[in-house]
Amino acid sequence: MNNVTHLRKAAVLPGYIGPGYVVSVEQEQAHVSVVENEAGTTVELDARIVSGLSSTLHEGDEVLLNVSQNGTAYITGVLAVAENVQETAGEEEFRISSGARGKLCRTNGETVLQVFSPRNELIFEYDPATENARVLVESGDLEIGTVDGDIRLSAGGDIQLDGNAVDLRGRRQVALHVQDALGHVRSWLNIDKRKIRSHSDALDIRSRVASLSIARAVYEGKQFSASVTRARLTLGRLETVAGTLVQKAKNVYHSVEQLSQLKAGRMRTLVSGSCYLKSEKVKFKASDSFNIDGERINLG
Repeated sequence: MNNVTHLRKAAVLPGYIGPGYVVSVEQEQAHVSVVENEAGTTVELDARIVSGLSSTLHEGDEVLLNVSQNGTAYITGVLAVAENVQETAGEEEFRISSGARGKLCRTNGETVLQVFSPRNELIFEYDPATENARVLVESGDLEIGTVDGDIRLSAGGDIQLDGNAVDLRGRRQVALHVQDALGHVRSWLNIDKRKIRSHSDALDIRSRVASLSIARAVYEGKQFSASVTRARLTLGRLETVAGTLVQKAKNVYHSVEQLSQLKAGRMRTLVSGSCYLKSEKVKFKASDSFNIDGERINLG
């Protein structure tokens, strides 16, 4: 009779790939026994179960075991089902083709339909009690297509897309719409071949760094407000047309290399402190009258 060695990790089986027998099954791992031919002993170890196999393993199943170099063991497939599994668990199994199979699992009076690939991977599961259906592809791609028709996804709840990258492509356009409780579209984003259009009651864009490169921009609105710590504008030509222009600043510095010209119907300058004017030449000209008023006027 072989000796039995109990280990939490397969320290004596690094790199082992081969069969093992299930001793007990937990939620995400199973206790597996492996016969070492050279040593003539049976090693029992804990092995992690790959996704999709935890609900199909039973005591006595022959499984494919893969032990990494660091001693972590994985169950990657089922080689043979125990003979008494179908009777004790109330299961009915049927073969489909090319090694694929289906199984009806009965637990507490409820029946769950499962479909397995030729590699014994769970690819479909339906539970009529909860009305939940699950499609799972362990390896390979999943493609849903139609040659001459439309594809519609409809859900009373939420639809979630989660992946390493999400790529949306449309030959004519890509449109996103958000409706209210009455079915009226409140916000939308439309992308076609030459234009991107968007509409919403409010638009909130936040970013630490932003870069815009626009050949021509037009802004139309009733009110514009900006709060900027520091701004710098480099313009070839600036034209401002306003009904009333009000500017407030703590300090204002103007540096004009050539000509600075002001044309106004009337001009008034109010200075609470001193007023200093320095120029190489100064010329004042008035068509009607020129008045200078002060307590003391110094000339020269």
